[in-house]
Amino acid sequence: MTLRFSRPTDRAAITALWQTAFGDTKETVDLFFDTCYRAENTLTAIIDGKIASALYILENTLQTENGDFSAAYIYAAATAPEYRRQGLMTALLEFALTTAQTRGWDYLYLVPASADLYRYYGERGFETAFFKRATQISREELSCIASREALPLPDSPNTRFCVRACALRGIPHIVWSRSTLDFAEKLETAFGTNSVFFRNGFAVWEQAEKTAHVCEFCCTPEARPETAKLLLERCTAQTFTLDTPVKLFPTRGKTLPSGMLQAVSARAKAQCGKNQNLYLGMTLG
Repeated sequence: MTLRFSRPTDRAAITALWQTAFGDTKETVDLFFDTCYRAENTLTAIIDGKIASALYILENTLQTENGDFSAAYIYAAATAPEYRRQGLMTALLEFALTTAQTRGWDYLYLVPASADLYRYYGERGFETAFFKRATQISREELSCIASREALPLPDSPNTRFCVRACALRGIPHIVWSRSTLDFAEKLETAFGTNSVFFRNGFAVWEQAEKTAHVCEFCCTPEARPETAKLLLERCTAQTFTLDTPVKLFPTRGKTLPSGMLQAVSARAKAQCGKNQNLYLGMTLG
């Protein structure tokens, strides 16, 4: 096995691996390559001249009460079926850690898709650090919160970047880069996900008949009525599940894990135990 960064000529091979692992269309994978892909941030494992495993790193920022830290998101980690359970992903994670140390990044983070993967990554140095609160609420209850007026903003990566900064003020969270937010916007369009943004809040949701999963409902406390108003104007669901930062609805709902973090730098390791209820939000998947 050989570990190396990807090359521009690898695109067809890693696209095929991505499609095999996740079932996405080539058009969906192309959205990532056209907005976020960097060869030097794509790690691959080669066996017999073939790319058998790969993962992608997206550079972002973790904003905490103790300052800002560089944070690299490990995304779309995949191994071809015939090469699984041979230690390739463990080797790539070690490669990612070495890369992070060499480049001076503070943290690595990722989003496991199952309880088994939480255990898998936990055995490889990651700790559960990101949490969200999932709150069931009826349309009638949400209407009681909503204000009479709220003006949405035109959607763009810059709008998303600025609104997220306002909405999550005072909450330790991942500050996604503009290129990542551009990719998120394109994914939403491709998959029919809905979103609305205004100056101090936003909501992103998927609706199935009379129910809606609002995978992000974020706002400053004083902007909660306006965020609720815009959501109700755009969404016809009668029942909602709101995924929010833990502090937004502190008296109801369930607190659930939403991601894992690994401290890399000495500065980051010094924060061990100080990062509480970090908010991740979108996961690009």
